[in-house]
Amino acid sequence: NESLIVRAEGMPDLTVPINEEEYLANEDVNVSCSGISTTDPENQTCKLGDIMSKSAGKEAEQWFTRYLNKTDINKTGKPEARYVLCRMLSGSARNLVDYCGPNARKDMLGLPQSKMQGFNVRKNDGASFQDFAPFLMTSQNSCDWLAEQMGTPDYPLTPF
Repeated sequence: NESLIVRAEGMPDLTVPINEEEYLANEDVNVSCSGISTTDPENQTCKLGDIMSKSAGKEAEQWFTRYLNKTDINKTGKPEARYVLCRMLSGSARNLVDYCGPNARKDMLGLPQSKMQGFNVRKNDGASFQDFAPFLMTSQNSCDWLAEQMGTPDYPLTPF
């Protein structure tokens, strides 16, 4: 079985499965895709829809919750938050034609539609829930593939 190993300083390695079948019995998590626009001068809030996903399990939840609550950098004294690692299920991507391109639904975004109409989207183009997520996880294999596509010896993970 394929797995993803998550590492962070001061934390034990966390191993989570990759295959969708290993998530099917786990807790359902509704991921709400929304945020404040970075392209709209008025910074309007966008609601891009919900995606049903599956939790990676209690061990992953405890690992991320412990790690991400370790340090309050800004000393705000905020209460601890709960962090859940989720896996999107196949067939649950948001359909991009609802959000951009010449036929975008006018009620989908709180943004001026002219900004989104110029995108060339196809009928079956989809997007996951990463658009406004605060964390992006990638693998070394993905970076190696990207470097190969770019014709460079490697692609650094440091920007991520």
